[in-house]
Amino acid sequence: MHYDFDRVPSRKGTDSVKWDALGDVFGDKELLPLWVADMDFPAPPEITENLIKRARHPLYGYTCKTSRYYDAVQSWFSRRFDWAVEKEDILTTPGIVTALALAVEAYTSPGDEIIIQPPVYPPFFSIVKEAGRELLLNPLIFKDGTYGMDLEGLEKIISEKTKMLLFCSPHNPVGRVWSEAELSALGDFCGKHGIIIISDEIHCDIVFPEHSHLPLHRVSPAFSSFTVTCTAPSKTFNIPGLYSSNIIITDQNLRNRFQKVQERFHISSTNIFAAEGTIAAYNYGEPWLEALLSYLQENLSLLKERISAMPGVTLAALPEGTYLAWIDFRPLIRRGNDCHRIVYQQAKLGLNDGAQFGREGEGFMRLNFACPKALLNRALDQLEKALKETR
Repeated sequence: MHYDFDRVPSRKGTDSVKWDALGDVFGDKELLPLWVADMDFPAPPEITENLIKRARHPLYGYTCKTSRYYDAVQSWFSRRFDWAVEKEDILTTPGIVTALALAVEAYTSPGDEIIIQPPVYPPFFSIVKEAGRELLLNPLIFKDGTYGMDLEGLEKIISEKTKMLLFCSPHNPVGRVWSEAELSALGDFCGKHGIIIISDEIHCDIVFPEHSHLPLHRVSPAFSSFTVTCTAPSKTFNIPGLYSSNIIITDQNLRNRFQKVQERFHISSTNIFAAEGTIAAYNYGEPWLEALLSYLQENLSLLKERISAMPGVTLAALPEGTYLAWIDFRPLIRRGNDCHRIVYQQAKLGLNDGAQFGREGEGFMRLNFACPKALLNRALDQLEKALKETR
């Protein structure tokens, strides 16, 4: 089947956060939005067909997860990651951010320290702070055009109060797909010090050639006793609005503790359409995903070529995974320019300010290149023009 990723969609007026919240977030409704991490591509047609089929049965009562659901999830992880996940190890939540918050409640107490590795997905900061836990910052190291983890730095900052690490794999926003050696070193460190790892692997399916995602659970059997893996079909198939996620916890003690918090907050029910969307995605969406990955690779090559020709900005690190580019505006800033004015007012683009991802993101911006080439080229034209007009 041919999938048309070049067709430019009309998303305004659909209550899209990415398109319809521009005025509230940026103060300008006319910006071209390349910020929120969803894609400007229609979801696989099989998902739409399955949702319509279910909607035609006009009884939307309480729903349970049956073998149809679990078989789809298990088959996906078996095919894509050679990971034999047991049915009882799969818990569901309405989104991974919810799962992260539940995990903080399940495995830590007020005053405990939780490690994050900025620049990183903004909710990692707020989830910890809002729960009354202490943030322990272990910034990534940026060297020779790539980012890496600072395990030596970790050793220096942890204490007896350090109970958890929120981990982003693949990493948002810098696009790293962590190697087996890196994952092994991190797991060994956390196992040695009794630190539970909550591994956000929502971007696990969006990985470019020469790289492969390895679930942290699969690195070593020993890691299962302190690892919670958070997955979802949302980024992969562009269905984040369905709020479906699968939390894989193979250790019974960890799983029981997580379930108790789910029950306490009454967050364990199943949404009819989230379930049907997930089943269709994992059973029938693979050909669409392969076509998507090829298109995203083309977009990344286009982005790399065009950014390299622009004055004062660079692609900080070539993404190994995700559809998010981390652009370095610091050369412009060092010359006394205001990158916010250039991007928002002159180029008229809605990009994520890097400072949202921590102090380490200051001077950077995140650009979502999961859009038709016409939109991407338009955005790059606007940015190039603004940069040429800047001294």
